[in-house]
Amino acid sequence: MFDGVVGTVTSLEVLRTISENKIPHKNPIDFVIFAEEDGSRFASVLLGSKIWAGIVRDEDLSKIIDRDGISYFEAMTKSGLIPQNESILDEKKIKAMIEPHIEQSRVLESKCLSIGIVETIAGIKQLEIIIEGASNHAGATPMNLRNDALCGATEIILNAEKFSSDNGTSVATVGLLEVNPGKTNIIPGKVKLTLDIRDKDDVALNEITERILESIFPICRNRGLTYTIKEVSYTKPVLLSKRVVRVIENAAKNQGIDTLKMVSGAVHDASVIAELSDVGMIFVPSKGGRSHCPEENTDLKDIEIAANILLESVIELSR
Repeated sequence: MFDGVVGTVTSLEVLRTISENKIPHKNPIDFVIFAEEDGSRFASVLLGSKIWAGIVRDEDLSKIIDRDGISYFEAMTKSGLIPQNESILDEKKIKAMIEPHIEQSRVLESKCLSIGIVETIAGIKQLEIIIEGASNHAGATPMNLRNDALCGATEIILNAEKFSSDNGTSVATVGLLEVNPGKTNIIPGKVKLTLDIRDKDDVALNEITERILESIFPICRNRGLTYTIKEVSYTKPVLLSKRVVRVIENAAKNQGIDTLKMVSGAVHDASVIAELSDVGMIFVPSKGGRSHCPEENTDLKDIEIAANILLESVIELSR
């Protein structure tokens, strides 16, 4: 897998090169790895950077629970970490940050380019929706007497696809669907689904979210279903630093590398730190646009190019 690893490896290589060659720099250079960027365990994206930035406070950590009922606070203490508010990031001490990352799309590959420079990171809303109807016998219950939670959820999913497609800039994904009781011969009585909505414009993001949510009431009313909606996370779209973008662009030009200025549809910790300091991102191509799957791959030559551009950019910013 290259997601996260590319940023880690290129950053370590930059630090190694600076150290071994005793390259002078005025400002200290730190290397940071953030936990829970994708929310894979605790279903809340950018959790590590939000905690460090003080957006999520110590008292909130016990309320963030994984599927096994373990809180983020418990997970930290079991790993030997002690949550302390005094360790929160001080924006006055950050001059700039650069996050190298795989693109996770096909844009760079389609244009035969090795480097993308991110100008904007799309905003994201993640919701958890629970639809409840009535479990009943699949053979004995006539179609007109059913309260099938899965059929209602299916309508909601299709609306999310249609509305986001109509919008033109938004994307909406249902990545998790839990059907209960989950038996071949029983009508589904309860469905839990996640809804991930993204757009580079905050107004559009909220409008498409509202349109999808407004469609749930008539669907459930017509089918005799009830529902609950929980907002899991919300991150606004972020414009990255023009200064850092310019530094990365100049570094690429100095090395004879063509670049493309881009919008990142994927969410990144850079969007959190961008509220505190000047931030930039370097993208490398993902082969076939594949990501979050075993086929995820990036050419080592592209990673090397990114590392060299990162090195020059870091040296320039640290002066």
